[in-house]
Order: sequence, then C-alpha cells, then structure tokens
Amino acid sequence: MIARARRSFRVGLADYRTAIADFTPNARRLVWTHGIQNSGLGMLVTVFAIYIKSAGLSETVVGGFEGSVAVASAVVCLLAPPLIAVLGYRTLFLAAAGAFVPTAGVLLTLGLVGGLGEGVMQAATAAFYADNSSPRERTHLFSIDLVVRVALGFVGSVAGGFLPLLFRLFLTDVDAYRATVAVAAVLLTASAIPAGGIRGRVGKPGRSMKRY
Repeated sequence: MIARARRSFRVGLADYRTAIADFTPNARRLVWTHGIQNSGLGMLVTVFAIYIKSAGLSETVVGGFEGSVAVASAVVCLLAPPLIAVLGYRTLFLAAAGAFVPTAGVLLTLGLVGGLGEGVMQAATAAFYADNSSPRERTHLFSIDLVVRVALGFVGSVAGGFLPLLFRLFLTDVDAYRATVAVAAVLLTASAIPAGGIRGRVGKPGRSMKRY
C-alpha cells in the first residue's frame, strides 16, 4: 500500500509539473501577482488592528474599515462582466494593484478604495484563468494559485508578527507598526509589476464571458 501511495504521489507530481510547464505567460503573471499581494495582505492583516489601537483610534475604525471594504468589493463583483469586456483584464488588474495600496492606510474612507481592488481580484480571476488556460491544465492552475496565495499569505503573516519586534529595536511601538504597514504597502505596490505584463482583450469578451 505504501509503495502504491508513493507511485500515486510521483504520478501526481509529474502531472502537476507538466501542467505548470504548460501555463500561459498571462496565467503565470497573475499567480505571481496574487502571491505578492497575499504576502503584503497577510502582513497587513496581522498588524492593522494593533496599529489602529496603538495609534489611539477606536476599535470601531477597524470594523468600519472592514465593512467598507466588503461593500465596495461586492459592488465590483456584480459589475465584473461588463468591466472585463470593456476595460480588459490588464487594466483591471493594474487598477486593483493600485487600489490595494491605500488599504495600508488607517483612514476609514480608504477602505472603499481597497474594496474595489479586492472585488476586481475576486471577480475577474476565475474568468481570466478560464480565458488563459486549456481544460488540460485548468484544474492545476486554480490549485497552484490557491497554494501560492495561502503559502505566501502565511509567510506575510509571520513576517507581520516578526517585523514589529525588529523595528522596536530602534523605533517606538507605534512607529514600529507603522513601518511594518509601510513594508506591506511596498509589497502590495510591487504586485503591479507582474500584473503590468498581462495582455488581454479589450472590448471583446473571452470564452468565459459568453455565458453572461
């Protein structure tokens, strides 16, 4: 049984290697975009509430911020099909990468802007992967995307807990959290680099949009 399990594992691993090699450049770039974003978001989520409290703001700011993100994200998800058809994937993903940057701030109104970026990434990703993959590697693509998101989100969360300790060696507590938020903002901004290489249709819905 153990030998059979090992063979199955090797076959599955070889299958994934083959599928990954067949990923389109567009798909690879979006996977990298998601990975970089999730590392920054993992770091931000770890320290955001503590930073708000350390800065002397009320806990209600955190709830209001998260609520505004959710509302904006939901609205964008509903508008995703026409937005993809008119603007194209590359424009939307670049806009989403830019919209994530204000999420690193502490002002409630900027939660709406961050929600726009989150909504774009949630709503457009499935359609983008469907348009930029064949049935052969599609399942593998979604699986790899999830693994990258979770893994780098975890790395970002661990870094979010470690960096304030490091920054406290030469900064106050509030400034240490602020510096960590700044690092998260840099990572979120950097996600625009792979997103900028994405090439997609504008004004011509792909296969995934024909059902709308």
